[in-house]
Amino acid sequence: MLLSKQNKSRTQNLLYVTDITKPCPRKAFLDITDHKPFPLETMRVLETGNILERYWIKLLNKNPEVTLLSTQIPTHYQCSGFRIHGRADALAQHEKGELRVHEVKSIKSFNYLSTPQKEHVEQLQFYLNVLGVEVGQIDYIDKASLFGGGDGVFSVDASFRVYKDTDVFTDLILRANDLYRTIRDRKIPELKRAWICDYCLHKQECLQTLSDDPH
Repeated sequence: MLLSKQNKSRTQNLLYVTDITKPCPRKAFLDITDHKPFPLETMRVLETGNILERYWIKLLNKNPEVTLLSTQIPTHYQCSGFRIHGRADALAQHEKGELRVHEVKSIKSFNYLSTPQKEHVEQLQFYLNVLGVEVGQIDYIDKASLFGGGDGVFSVDASFRVYKDTDVFTDLILRANDLYRTIRDRKIPELKRAWICDYCLHKQECLQTLSDDPH
């Protein structure tokens, strides 16, 4: 299963919401136009996150104050020439009938997490705007939870409420159009250095491109 995901190629008229929320548009461009299989260790880390998310959904479903309506909800948006695909983790009804889209994320440590990560907020904003839901929630789970607890008590390590913002959604669509044009025209985007550079599969090619730039 991991190997089949590892070797999955990309089509150029389909963007994922995670493409347009990446800190670096050049990485998003290269992920599509110069696809490289993920290292197996990376796939194992991702699968660990998926296990934690399924565990959290199970706990959410047991919460008597919450009615779980749906999970893994396809969330698509059609643009000119391409589509944006995403998948919301859960839609639930909370107190007083409030609908809330949940985005579940696993992290190494939440000790210094005072605000949600920017790309996670943007991802959730895409879901809220496409689904027409006013309120969302980002729930973080410490990966260490996989090896402890498990007593069925409903809890998350950190949780942040997010309200639908059409301005953020508009900006995401503009960024998606910019990314699609660079893919269509085969024009590599400008590099935006970020923490993600250290983990990027395209790091060597990117450094070579910079060394070849006369400016």
